[in-house]
Amino acid sequence: MLIRRSRARGVGLIELLVAIAVTSIGLLALVASHLSALRSVKQTHHASVATQLATDIVERMRANGGRDQAGDYVFTNSWSGQAQVPKTEPACATKAVTCSAAEIAADDLLQWRQSVRALLPEGSVYIEKDAIVTDVIRLWLAWRDPASASDEDVADTTDCAQLKASAGDGIQCLFLRVKL
Repeated sequence: MLIRRSRARGVGLIELLVAIAVTSIGLLALVASHLSALRSVKQTHHASVATQLATDIVERMRANGGRDQAGDYVFTNSWSGQAQVPKTEPACATKAVTCSAAEIAADDLLQWRQSVRALLPEGSVYIEKDAIVTDVIRLWLAWRDPASASDEDVADTTDCAQLKASAGDGIQCLFLRVKL
């Protein structure tokens, strides 16, 4: 009895190659999804830290006289002007020193700016009093998000124009208007 060979030579190999290709595409999609999730987690972490830092300076303002001392907390340097934060110790750090409200505000602002720079990548701040309502401050926190390669990935930063002017892409911004 003679056995005839099938004409379907190589079909098993082709099926195997197709299965490998489909599996590879699926794995690449899974990796891309994972990287996107990691980037979102990092962006959310930075936004959370920025919110905590904003709360910190507002509480410092309120503890130091609130609206009466708000002018002492004004800080309007541009992004490029904040590349270096002084590493000096606050003048009012010891109990033996009696400081005025303005000196306490200067120390608070220095300590807070050091924290912002340490906790956010290229963290920068901008604080001003509201021009219309006297007991309101306007506060911006901005940082460079290394994961954001283009302005598509960045939140609306029109309110951060004074900080973003020379900063380039990848800038995230948190804006708060706070009543003291």
